[in-house]
Amino acid sequence: MGYPDIMKGAEVFRSIDLDESEEEVKGKEGIVLGFDATNMSASPLYLKFYDAASANVTVGTTTPKMTYPVPTLGDTNGAGRTQGPEFGPNGISFWNGITVAVTTGLADNDTGAPSANDCVVHVYYR
Repeated sequence: MGYPDIMKGAEVFRSIDLDESEEEVKGKEGIVLGFDATNMSASPLYLKFYDAASANVTVGTTTPKMTYPVPTLGDTNGAGRTQGPEFGPNGISFWNGITVAVTTGLADNDTGAPSANDCVVHVYYR
């Protein structure tokens, strides 16, 4: 079994400690092809994607383009995993950059900080 054609040749952003401090995936226009996220905490987390370079993102103020819950099974064994969608043959366009963050609350204005190494994320992009 191989990757779908859209994933061939994709770039990979990796963070083993994504938190409420924004991290830049790509500083200019790009396409998100898919992602996966693992929650190592005992509480749900929320992965947020921003259509902006990191210099233009303030978590809690800038509105995310997409928000995904990263579930937990109520323990810290890493069983809470979100296999993000593969976004079809064209992916999802980000016109100004691709930036990500994770918070402990769903609301766009949430700035709750997960603990160190609570969220492991891979973003597949072009």
